[in-house]
Amino acid sequence: MNRILFFFISGITSLATVTASVSKFLILGGSSNTAHALIKQLSVQQKPCTIFARNTDKVKTLFSQYDTIEYVEGSASEDAELLIATAKGKEYIYLGQDFPYTIWEKCLGRLVDTVIAAATKTGATIIYPGRIYKYGLVEEIFEDTEPQPNSHQGEVLEKIENQLINAAIEKKCPVLIVRHSYPFGPGVRDGLMNNVFIEVPNGKPMKWIARTDIPQQLTFTPDLARFIESAAQKTRQENTWLETVNFPGYTVESMDEFGITLCEVASSHGNPLTYVPNAHSYIAMSALALIDSGTKRGIDTFYSFNNSIMLNDSKQQELYPDFVMTPLKVALRQTIRWYKKNKNVAS
Repeated sequence: MNRILFFFISGITSLATVTASVSKFLILGGSSNTAHALIKQLSVQQKPCTIFARNTDKVKTLFSQYDTIEYVEGSASEDAELLIATAKGKEYIYLGQDFPYTIWEKCLGRLVDTVIAAATKTGATIIYPGRIYKYGLVEEIFEDTEPQPNSHQGEVLEKIENQLINAAIEKKCPVLIVRHSYPFGPGVRDGLMNNVFIEVPNGKPMKWIARTDIPQQLTFTPDLARFIESAAQKTRQENTWLETVNFPGYTVESMDEFGITLCEVASSHGNPLTYVPNAHSYIAMSALALIDSGTKRGIDTFYSFNNSIMLNDSKQQELYPDFVMTPLKVALRQTIRWYKKNKNVAS
């Protein structure tokens, strides 16, 4: 039976609906790409989770069909007492929150400090979805590859991960870093992969501004969410203080191949589509970056789209040999269906 829980901390009032079962996951960033997938992964299994977000009304519209979600409104980077109170009793804190690029560096650093403090007090494991940018321009990334960032984002993300790694080494709190490639899937509404899918329901070609003739890796976010849940349970059961594992997802021979497959799937499900490579201009993107912070973020790491930078998955295969990814065509069909249903949300 549901009950209403009020938090009165530091003058902040938050209203949350709490289910009778115990919520083990505290998820920061309910509307972000990977957090969206993890929330859905837990919710379809009727596993309660708690979403800590700056705007809970926005997040509730995304998950209104589920009654196993607790909502707490606040700023995780600023409301330390509220975050610590919310984290009490949780086993995992998912650090999936993102910020507008203009305040990203400043807010992300504060957020990680606050999350480490909350995890230290509550004993929760911090789960962090890592990216490839701290490694710079390398051909292959292993879990122990030395960082060599060549972008501003890469430098910031190296500092952030070092904060988390040091917290685990000092035994303040356990940390799990799951490093993934470019995300796509239901709920992914930003980045270059959003440009690939956003116009597909309208019969327009995918927009990919970088090289289309080289191998790339792409992560289907529902698969990433399933893997994160499995890895979190494993590290918790084994009392692991620090674990880093790569989850590269699909390796496609080229974005040309990916685009052709996307068109085949779309056309076979009522959305006739013809593949047109490089349908989006890099010059136009560069101009847009002058006024749009999201595009500016993409320009900062554009080198990664024009080169094949591969996550090595040997550790994943060794530790999780039974994990099976969703077939690519099924993943594409599910993603197209979501964009078709959520045109206004995705735009």
